[in-house]
Amino acid sequence: MAGAERRNFVRIPFWFVARYRSVPSERAQQHKAAHAAAYRDAYGKNLSVGGILIETEEHFPLSTLLEIELDIPSLSEPIVLRGRVVRSDEIEPDKLYDNGVAFESIDDRYRKTLSNFIDLFK
Repeated sequence: MAGAERRNFVRIPFWFVARYRSVPSERAQQHKAAHAAAYRDAYGKNLSVGGILIETEEHFPLSTLLEIELDIPSLSEPIVLRGRVVRSDEIEPDKLYDNGVAFESIDDRYRKTLSNFIDLFK
């Protein structure tokens, strides 16, 4: 079936500011050789309970672990999610990249919050 949707979650187009940072590997953390980077701004382009598409000024290799901080209007504090880069496409040579990030284990509270937020835009 050509053009069939392969995603497991509803994805909404939504432009918003998100913050992200790369997370050192467990091995680097065990050796205390690396620290989490500072958060940087990105533009969120779409969002689902399973992941996010962010536009950044840097390319990430596949499987890079990112920590993403999102401000959801119904919450007083941002939610922080971790996910792995599943795609990184250059959209402006050496300047802008679309990075698809699949969330890893999400706290049930955050999952419900994201789901309710996404439902508002369906």
